[in-house]
Amino acid sequence: MRFFKFKTLFLVVFILVPNLVFGANVYLIPNFESVAVGDTVMVNVEMDTDGQRPNTIEGDVLIDDVARSIKILDFSKVNSVLTYWLQNPFLDGASKISFTAGTPGGFSQKSGLLFKIVFLAEKEGQIKFSPDNFKVYNNDGKATLIKVVGKSLVVTINPKNNLPSKDQWLEVVSGDKQPPQNLTATVGQDNSVFEGKKFINISSVDSQSGVAYYEIKEGDWPITRSGETYVLLDQSESSAITITAYDKAGNHSQILFREVKPKISYGGLLVILIVLLVALYVSFRIFKLIKKKNA
Repeated sequence: MRFFKFKTLFLVVFILVPNLVFGANVYLIPNFESVAVGDTVMVNVEMDTDGQRPNTIEGDVLIDDVARSIKILDFSKVNSVLTYWLQNPFLDGASKISFTAGTPGGFSQKSGLLFKIVFLAEKEGQIKFSPDNFKVYNNDGKATLIKVVGKSLVVTINPKNNLPSKDQWLEVVSGDKQPPQNLTATVGQDNSVFEGKKFINISSVDSQSGVAYYEIKEGDWPITRSGETYVLLDQSESSAITITAYDKAGNHSQILFREVKPKISYGGLLVILIVLLVALYVSFRIFKLIKKKNA
């Protein structure tokens, strides 16, 4: 439960009296030498912490694509240095990718992977990816704000050629034959979130295509697709819960999660007790009558 509180409130906790520290660099690295119309490729968003140890990062990647030459298909968090995601990478409108995440204890690397952008090249043209509005907080107990320098990446989409189109994302997904590992869940409750209702935190690891989503089957309710947090429908925790984790290749693993806290109806127990006492009394009277008749 405490980890969830960190996960949901770490921005509030960390953004106190931000003092500047120099510095960190955010940059983008292509996973390809060239790209042509019809190719699906990936770009890494990485950070050089320059000796600092950030534990919380939020920011945007702006996409300057006037000709609409590309289509964002997906994002990958596999091998990311960030472990807790308040907001997974998502396309905010047509020209901005946003995210918020952190890692307890922070990290210090020359080339720490934050996430990967997967896109399809649809038209010829030039696309510029630019880190923007990054807020990076140091793991120093003071929520010190680290100065960030962003370096843009310009990608040129070449005309369609005679070579077969490459699909780097398909190679990753089609090569993933293993289901998500280490699927676990824990119950939490915090008055500051979900109106104080009980929830479960779900986690698993998939080091190839990455975890896509979870499916929750709680008691007799229909299956629900969920992220890493699921608010319990049965707040008494007496219903069996089956959790299934799916990766982006369609592989899945499953656990039966059950908090054994059966509902206790004291009114029902009282009725049963009265029925038992009446049955015992009737049995005793019948026994006495039979004994008297046989005497």
